[in-house]
Amino acid sequence: MVPLQVSRLSKWLVDNSRPLQYKIACFHAGVVDCCTTTPYTTKDKLELLAAWREAHTNVELTWCPEVRMPRATPSDSAFSGPIYAARDVNSKATIRFQQFPSDLRDLEAKSWTLDLATNCEAFKCDYYQDLLVVLEV
Repeated sequence: MVPLQVSRLSKWLVDNSRPLQYKIACFHAGVVDCCTTTPYTTKDKLELLAAWREAHTNVELTWCPEVRMPRATPSDSAFSGPIYAARDVNSKATIRFQQFPSDLRDLEAKSWTLDLATNCEAFKCDYYQDLLVVLEV
């Protein structure tokens, strides 16, 4: 009867250890928590992970508020992570940015503009590298 005893001990250990529950939940979800410094407790992380899993298994995709943006041509706009950037229709020297809100990533909705010294021919942005490349005319 040793396997039953090991199973009870394993269950007790998992039930009484939030960090272990979080590690198992991350493994089950196929994600890696690479953020070592965070203001969230393990309980908060478990709740966020459960919300993330629920949001991605929900067929209706109602996990974020709806944000409408003006239509732009692909050459005049770019997506990178939670950021949408589009050249202003009235000025080729202005780029408008919109950060989409995310409860799961703790991001608020933000908008800002960047006024360039000259007209821009094209631009690309990379949110994860904090990078904006602009080709001037």
